[in-house]
Amino acid sequence: EDWMNCYLFLPENAGEHRLLNVVRGGVAGRRSILFDYYLRLEAGLAYRNPRPDREFTGVAAELGMDLPGFVMYHRTLRSSMSPAEMGHLGVASLSRDNDISFDDPVFADRYTVQGKDPAAVRRLFGPGLRRRLAAETRTWFVEGGGNWLVVYYLSDGKPRPPEEDLADAGRIAQAFSA
Repeated sequence: EDWMNCYLFLPENAGEHRLLNVVRGGVAGRRSILFDYYLRLEAGLAYRNPRPDREFTGVAAELGMDLPGFVMYHRTLRSSMSPAEMGHLGVASLSRDNDISFDDPVFADRYTVQGKDPAAVRRLFGPGLRRRLAAETRTWFVEGGGNWLVVYYLSDGKPRPPEEDLADAGRIAQAFSA
């Protein structure tokens, strides 16, 4: 499916990886998929964490618009994840040369955005969207491309009610389509 073309699901650098607990439905009138994704990195790829396991929880939402390809992640991830882990998430494959700068210190201090068409990504990330994203309390990864927006976070192992994940992702999807 198209929503699975995001960097999160690329098998590079991964040992075992699997999609779990997939629930299909709707959020804010959009076709949506709630998922958990388990990833066990190959030996030696985990960084600053003795466990090589990573679990992500996310929502893919079909927006009905043509998004430019981009990845947005919290700035602190470059110091807390290995280059291989970042590569698995597609960030290293874009390289720092694809970092898109914004004249918005609050947003720029919190997030890094990368994409292969900087002008299109800058148009998408207007002032209102940047303000909404900077106000989020959870550390989100957001990927977009084509008709799909995929919003996910690195799980801390504490289960959250799916309704909270759907509400959070729905709020972010709404911000992108506003």
